[in-house]
Amino acid sequence: SGTPLFIGGANGIVIGEGTQHSPGAGFGTLMTTGNMKEMSTDFVRAATMTGYGVTMYLGIGIPIPLLNEDIVKQTAVRDEDLVTEIIDYGTPSRDRPVIRKVTYAELKSGSVEIDGEEVRTSPVSSFKKAREVAAELGRRIENGTFLMGLATRPINAVKRNRPMAEKGNTVYVSELMETKFVTITGQESVKEAAKRLLVGETNHLPVIDSENRVIGIVTTYDVSKAFANDEQDLSVAEIMTRNVITISPDSPVDFAARALQKHNIGSLVVVDKNRRVLGLLNSYDLGDLVGRRG
Repeated sequence: SGTPLFIGGANGIVIGEGTQHSPGAGFGTLMTTGNMKEMSTDFVRAATMTGYGVTMYLGIGIPIPLLNEDIVKQTAVRDEDLVTEIIDYGTPSRDRPVIRKVTYAELKSGSVEIDGEEVRTSPVSSFKKAREVAAELGRRIENGTFLMGLATRPINAVKRNRPMAEKGNTVYVSELMETKFVTITGQESVKEAAKRLLVGETNHLPVIDSENRVIGIVTTYDVSKAFANDEQDLSVAEIMTRNVITISPDSPVDFAARALQKHNIGSLVVVDKNRRVLGLLNSYDLGDLVGRRG
């Protein structure tokens, strides 16, 4: 803390650690201060984010004095050297799974590969505006209108921010899911799928790959439709639904209920962080819970 910085067009300082500062998990934040009367709309913009709400873009720049070779080496890292994690924020739990690790070079390329599919990427902030901030800060240092200074107190660079565990009578998916279930592979026939559905006395049949990872789902409706169209010799992969709605075992059942309602489906496939099938959670399982609570 105490380090001078450029903030929104004004000269300010770093106060200390920011909200949810967790550098040990790759998410460091700073608390800063500056005079808003000295700021400029060139570096301060209002914004809204879908699913989040009102927020603000703020241009910040912190000069790093190159006092020795070690500092030069640390600041000369390339995008290929910077590694971060893609987190599955669709998992409603405190410890969200890591989908994969990527470099900044991959992210800035415009797309990354996830489970064999190309997924588009884009920065939340502007590289163009970041260069403008750096250029303006450099001019102020050269003109003597921005004075460098030493930090008065180091900021913890290894701590981890851990959210509080939810207490109360929360019921989790792992407590209600069915752990005895049948599966099928995409290469097998629709006829075989019909047999599995009958043997398992179920309406939903997860389709898995060689590593037990879910790649699709087949329902009694899908199989009945195939038989009605004389397509019982087709492979399961040709009739399955590929966009499978999944949930983790440590998710609260409230999240499961909302997912079932949102997607208008009767069952959720319960998977681990690697999408391996652990069980099924059906709508009637939640109905039994409501009945017990009543």
